[in-house]
Amino acid sequence: MMKRVITKQAAPLLALGAVMAIMGGSPATALTILVANGSFDAPGTIAGGLYQTGQTASLPGWTVNPQNGSQIDCVVPGNTAGNGTSQICGPYLAGNSQTYPKFTLWAAPGPSPDGGNYFLMDGDSNFRAPLTQTITGLTVGTVYQLTFYQAAGQEDCLADDGTNCDPPGNADLTMQWKVTFGSQTQNSTKFTIPPHTTTSWMSQTMDFTASSTSQVLKFLANGTPNGDPPLIFLDGVALQPIPEPGTFALIGIGALLLLFGRRWWGRHSARHSACR
Repeated sequence: MMKRVITKQAAPLLALGAVMAIMGGSPATALTILVANGSFDAPGTIAGGLYQTGQTASLPGWTVNPQNGSQIDCVVPGNTAGNGTSQICGPYLAGNSQTYPKFTLWAAPGPSPDGGNYFLMDGDSNFRAPLTQTITGLTVGTVYQLTFYQAAGQEDCLADDGTNCDPPGNADLTMQWKVTFGSQTQNSTKFTIPPHTTTSWMSQTMDFTASSTSQVLKFLANGTPNGDPPLIFLDGVALQPIPEPGTFALIGIGALLLLFGRRWWGRHSARHSACR
């Protein structure tokens, strides 16, 4: 009779397969991608395009709605240097030959932990436009966890148009994201920085409960003071359902089965060697 041999590699995989069978899914089930182009690097994304009337800009998965053609929202190349040495937004970066002011930073936060491009929005209430995306496939009553990275800075007006737009008395600037998902709204951690500076990237986590199978996710910058370009940056946007308590229990069972599989293989291997 032919013996069936369970290899060292197969034993843990069989245990994992048993757990996934109980859960009625696969490892990919826990990695459902709900936000499209959350890294702002998807094919078709045009870095450097200002979302204004007459400008060339493209951001697959997202919608930007300028209200009067004066909004300063753009996708920033991750290698931006700042201090007037690197134009981050404007027509020439986006392939538009029209004449518009360029846009630079006093200091750039550097590449985000997510890497690649990141999104910029002016926190001035006269120059901001909401960034939105419709999320589908939601389960009503399920809690979803939103994560993203944020950083902040200021426009270098002297480099852009030769004028000084610093706050009176060199007062600090403040910036934060107002995040809405469906009917719920939360604010991110507020930055407070001196003029001509930037911040490090900071991770944010927010929990929202779905009230519909399809909801709009919206990011809107809140900054002060107006007229002294308070800028806030965004990257690595992700949304995942939080597992129910029963799912955590099944994950625990899976860990125990994996441990048992490894120990079983160790004993089985030792006995097999002793019989030789």
